[in-house]
Amino acid sequence: MAPESIVDHRARAALEFCWADGARHLAEYRWLRSSCPCADCKALRAAQSGDSAGELPPAAAVHLTDIQPVGAYGVQFVFSDGHDRGIFPWTFLRELLDRRRVQHPCGASPEFVSEEAPMGRCSDAENPTRDGAH
Repeated sequence: MAPESIVDHRARAALEFCWADGARHLAEYRWLRSSCPCADCKALRAAQSGDSAGELPPAAAVHLTDIQPVGAYGVQFVFSDGHDRGIFPWTFLRELLDRRRVQHPCGASPEFVSEEAPMGRCSDAENPTRDGAH
């Protein structure tokens, strides 16, 4: 299921995902880039750590340049380093974000903020992107 909205917090270099069940996730661009599910990134992760499901080392200055919906299936992020191959299916993205919350509870990681963090409401965003991301 797609999030109800995706909000681009450019000043924080992060996207906020708001889901129908009330869950909210904030994910930095660099964390999303390092979590890319494309075949090339999976192969790099496997070569580096033996685990294709892990994360690549984050690129320090990567920015999000575009968000492309992939039908009702998911979303494709385009990053400033030119990478645009990873498609994030909604189910995969939600599981990835939920897993991140468990591993890094609110305040434990600058790359993740849980829904309890003081971000305001999704509708109060500085740069809203495609609501419903369809």
